[in-house]
Amino acid sequence: LVGQVGEARLLLMTALTLADDLEGAQRDIAAIKREIAAMRSEQGAAQADSDALLGLARRLEDIAARLEST
Repeated sequence: LVGQVGEARLLLMTALTLADDLEGAQRDIAAIKREIAAMRSEQGAAQADSDALLGLARRLEDIAARLEST
């Protein structure tokens, strides 16, 4: 066996483990933030498409109403 592990060495190992865990958590958070940004961008594009379709629908309804009135 290795023998007794000193308190300082044990604290260092704990600190390194915590630092590694923190780095992993920060990477995960960064990846999630990128996913959220991509989703927001897609949502904005979808909203623009939806608005365009509503505009076209209104124009078609106007044309249909004019055709019916003649």
